[in-house]
Amino acid sequence: MQEYLARNKIGNFPPLGCLEAATGSGKSTLAYELVKNRSRFNPQIVVCHKIEHLNQWEQGLLDAGCPEKKIENLNHKRATKDLSVSAQTQQWINRYTGKKNCTAGIAGASGILLITQETFKHLSRLERPQRWDIDLYFDELPTLFQPHNTKVHNFPETVKDYVKLDRLVSHCKSEVPVIKDGKVQYYKNGRVKQKTIDDRVFTVIPNSVRELRDHLENHAQTYHQSERKFLYAVLSRVETVYVKNSQWEMIGKPLKKKYDSEDGETYFLSQLNSGFLSGWNSCTVISADFSLSMFHHRFSSIHKLKFLRNAVYKNSLRYGGNHKPNCLDRLQFIYVISDDEKRRNSKEYLKGHGTNVDNKLMRELRKMGNPNFLLATNNDRREDREITCLDNCTVISAKEHGSNKFQDKNVIVFDAALNNTPKQQSMLAALGYTDDLIYQDMTLNTVYQTVSRSSIRDDKSEAVVTVFLMDRSSAVETAKRFASGYPDQVVRIRHIDENEFACHLLEPSEVDSTSSTSTKDCGSGATTRRHRRKMRNIGSSGRNGYIPVTMPDCTNFLVFNSLYSTAGSVQIRMIADFQQFQQVSSGFTLTSFAGGASLPSHVKLIRQIKAGAKRPPREAVNVHPKVKVATSL
Repeated sequence: MQEYLARNKIGNFPPLGCLEAATGSGKSTLAYELVKNRSRFNPQIVVCHKIEHLNQWEQGLLDAGCPEKKIENLNHKRATKDLSVSAQTQQWINRYTGKKNCTAGIAGASGILLITQETFKHLSRLERPQRWDIDLYFDELPTLFQPHNTKVHNFPETVKDYVKLDRLVSHCKSEVPVIKDGKVQYYKNGRVKQKTIDDRVFTVIPNSVRELRDHLENHAQTYHQSERKFLYAVLSRVETVYVKNSQWEMIGKPLKKKYDSEDGETYFLSQLNSGFLSGWNSCTVISADFSLSMFHHRFSSIHKLKFLRNAVYKNSLRYGGNHKPNCLDRLQFIYVISDDEKRRNSKEYLKGHGTNVDNKLMRELRKMGNPNFLLATNNDRREDREITCLDNCTVISAKEHGSNKFQDKNVIVFDAALNNTPKQQSMLAALGYTDDLIYQDMTLNTVYQTVSRSSIRDDKSEAVVTVFLMDRSSAVETAKRFASGYPDQVVRIRHIDENEFACHLLEPSEVDSTSSTSTKDCGSGATTRRHRRKMRNIGSSGRNGYIPVTMPDCTNFLVFNSLYSTAGSVQIRMIADFQQFQQVSSGFTLTSFAGGASLPSHVKLIRQIKAGAKRPPREAVNVHPKVKVATSL
């Protein structure tokens, strides 16, 4: 923890921001404009989950007026025998950054790169001077953790020779096999004898980074895919691998085949660390679920990194970044599990009640006239089900975040059981994630995103959207998200065996709960002294600090600065809407631009300071008398 806080103070982290608004409010359209405008000054990298989203970004940038030659859409379909996607990505970065940069100082010459998260992980070895010039965007939250169920005991010599335990993270309780004389003990019925012990969680690191890297370069194909992913995660600079001590000690133990097939795998968990956020010119997360995610908890609550929200940008979105005020009038929820059972959906419940659930769902769909509907379910339940064979059924993934191709659907069935395995749940609990937070992130946020794929995101539509969920609590929590903080909101909800909808009044605390966040709102208003000090420490320190400036008409923008103390001057690079800046920039002067290029004389904003100064004081920027330097974005 101290390591991350120390890094934050010395300025290794860029200005971190988030664009958080309701689904369908126009976040993507605004993001297209921002990326297009900022690409005039710096290379832009946009990271998405799927190739489909990369294609949406490419089309959105073209519709926003971005030249096609500036956009590079790299995915696995672009790979060739001689050049992988990672190699093509590195070529693109070399072209626009570092010593081989052929566009330095040429206004508008920087490019826009669109890549997936898998490709982004290969950028962990990117040199820091190359990161300094790049603005990074995540469209939807990055995948925070990745489980590795690896049969390490099949190759214990590799683990012992190349990997070791490092730092103690936490203490916990674990169920482990009983071992006597080096052998796992079994009951007469073949079950493994278990006992509860005090356990510890450690990080896993290479014994030697160079030796492990050379070993994988020569022998990577000899390992199974899961084993390769584990070893590459250990090598990664942007991931931290964790394991319980009890799991580590089981490596190399002789296990029977039956136990090996059920529980013999050693469970490792890799998590994104703050390394993937550091070194960039700026980093922005675009998501509707940011404040309610495990990602926010890890980096904002645990690592104390502040993602700043631009209130001006959010207020410029449709309905101020919220849902339509009468959005709940078009929504009605039907849940399956009765209130008496007092349980949530799970794979165990579906094993015993799955057929009965399908019969009830198809009965309700027949009452509605067999409309076309979306079905979000687990992969192992997509086949051999009568409901999935219906002609009016469209089976979708439970992770269809950001997709706009289902806006003609008015009925959604969500019966996916998004539960962790016991090992994964235990590990996440040991790392500080509560059960409620995990359920919110994995299930409730996914339900909200799935419902948002329907016609509810179309303001011109007046059709009623019917949502089938497994339990009442999921229905109420999803309704809160669509209430968007408006008072006196009522949601229609009923059990699947009932005939009449009941009106559930959302209490003010329930409505406001989705908007509460520790992330700072940054707009034209004044801020506290404590916030001002934090902004000064984070924003003005290091090579890539920033000076937020408020224009006469309260239009906010960011000014990123690069310090060249030997030259005795400060070169200021603006990351903003240039046309908007021109309209309000009378009286400003800028004598030089990054890379030596000059800008129009009416956009001048620099002042000479003493030669040899390490960084300018806050009053070093010469601004218009009517303009005040704000401490917020």
